[in-house]
Amino acid sequence: MFVGRNHVNQKKAQFLTPQLWGVFVEETMEFRCLSNAFYEKYSHCEEILTKENRPYYVLILEINSLTYAIPLRSHITHPYCFIADNSANQNSGLDYSKAVVIIDSAKYIDPEPVTIRQHEFNIFKQREYLIRKQFASYVSFL
Repeated sequence: MFVGRNHVNQKKAQFLTPQLWGVFVEETMEFRCLSNAFYEKYSHCEEILTKENRPYYVLILEINSLTYAIPLRSHITHPYCFIADNSANQNSGLDYSKAVVIIDSAKYIDPEPVTIRQHEFNIFKQREYLIRKQFASYVSFL
């Protein structure tokens, strides 16, 4: 059996997102942490998620020329999210309602990549287009 080039391109195409004039640009999913400078600057904001002993991991997305950090959370109980893992009824995924706009990526995003659970990463990567579409809809609704 021969696998043609079209088969390979179809697999690649699911990770391409349409941009202006029908040109497709490959997007990469970045999971990072927010920097200490971010938490110091916005310590007065009660809705921003913080934990004393560990940082929140966030997905970095750019939509309409704005950079967003969407936190990964467990036990999400509202519909403004993307659930990647519901094993043991934990509802782990991306919480759109706790997303923040990042005005200075170099200053507020830690440059070190983080490692998340492989099965969750696979789900996020497979559904990247859906996540972008849902989140864009969420922020345009606000």
